[in-house]
Amino acid sequence: MDTSRRSTVWLATATNGSVIGPDYKQSTVASEASGRRAVTLGGQGQYAEFTPAKAANAVDVAYNLPRGASGTASVYVNGAKIGQKLPVTAQYSYGGPGWTAGSKTHHFFDDSRIQLGQNPAAGAKVKFQLDIGDTGSATIDVADFEQVAAAAAQPANSVSVVTAGADAGGKPTGALRVDSYDYAIDNSIQISNTKLVDSPYGDFEFVSGGGHGYTVGGVTVGGVTVSGATASGTGTVVVQAETPGSASFSHVTAISTGATGVYNCPCPAGLPAFTINKGTGNSGWDGTWGNCGAWPQPGSGSSGGTTGGGTGGTTTPPTTPASGNLAQGRPATPSTRARVTTCRSPSRRFRSATCG
Repeated sequence: MDTSRRSTVWLATATNGSVIGPDYKQSTVASEASGRRAVTLGGQGQYAEFTPAKAANAVDVAYNLPRGASGTASVYVNGAKIGQKLPVTAQYSYGGPGWTAGSKTHHFFDDSRIQLGQNPAAGAKVKFQLDIGDTGSATIDVADFEQVAAAAAQPANSVSVVTAGADAGGKPTGALRVDSYDYAIDNSIQISNTKLVDSPYGDFEFVSGGGHGYTVGGVTVGGVTVSGATASGTGTVVVQAETPGSASFSHVTAISTGATGVYNCPCPAGLPAFTINKGTGNSGWDGTWGNCGAWPQPGSGSSGGTTGGGTGGTTTPPTTPASGNLAQGRPATPSTRARVTTCRSPSRRFRSATCG
C-alpha cells in the first residue's frame, strides 16, 4: 500500500456530538469501532471534524447507522459546505449470528467515499455534519484522507464496455426487476406474498434494459400482477417504471420509503408512461417522483409534483417467446435480487448507458 498518499485520522479532532467508548463488550457500537471509540451524531447540527496530516482530494469514512436507516451526511471543508454529500446506509452493517449460543447482533461499520472537488492542504478542517435532509443520526469512526489520481487513459487496442452499452454511472437496480430486454413481455407473471426489506434503492422495477422501449404487458393480457406484498425500509421508490406497459397492484404495503412511491419516467424519453393499475388495499406509496431529469437518491424525499410520462408511440418488438409463468411468488432481498427478463444472448445482457 502506498501510504505516502494517505492520511488516517482515527478519531474526530473536534465534535459537538457524543464520544462513545472505549468499550470492550460484545455487540456494542463502540467495541466494534477502531480503537473501540467513535463519535455519535444524534441530530441536526451535530458534526465530527477531522484534520488530515497530508493534502488530500478524497476521503473514505467508516460509519454506522441505526438499523434500517439510510441517507446522507453534509461535508464542509474549512467551514465551507461542498456540493457533494457523503451517502450512508445501514444496509450492509448488521449481522445476527443466532446459531451461536449467547451471541448478539453485530453493528458493523461500513465505508463511504467521496472526492472533495478540491485539494485541501495538510491541517485543513474537514467536517461531516447532519443538516436538514440528512440522515437522523450516525456514528463516525475513522476518516482516511487520500490523494486520488486522475483516471488512467484507455489502453491501446482495448474495448470499452461503455461504448458497447454498459452503464458507466452505475444506475441502481430494483430488488425485483422485470426486464423486456429482447422482447415485449406478455407472459402471465404473478408476484404474491412477497416481503422486500431494506432494499437500498427500488422494490419493483419495470424496464426495457437495452433502451428499446419494449412493453411489459398489463393484466388485461395476463401481464404483471402484484398482490399481498410488503416493502419496508426502501431506499428510493416502491415502483420504478421506465418502459411502456402496465401492471396491477393490490394489497401492497410500503413502510418508511426513502424518496416516494413511484418513479415513472420512460426511457428513451417520448415513449408512453407505464400504467399502474391500483386495486384495493394499497398503502404507503401514493407519491410520484416529479423530476425525470434527476435520479432519486436513498433517503432523498419526494422531488415534488408528478410525472407526466412521454407522448410518443410504442416500439415494435420482435416476436415474443413462448408464454409461461416467468416468476411466481419469488422473494427478493437486496442480496438476492430476482430478475425476470427475456434475453436471447447472455453476452448481450449489459445495461444501457442511459436506460435500465
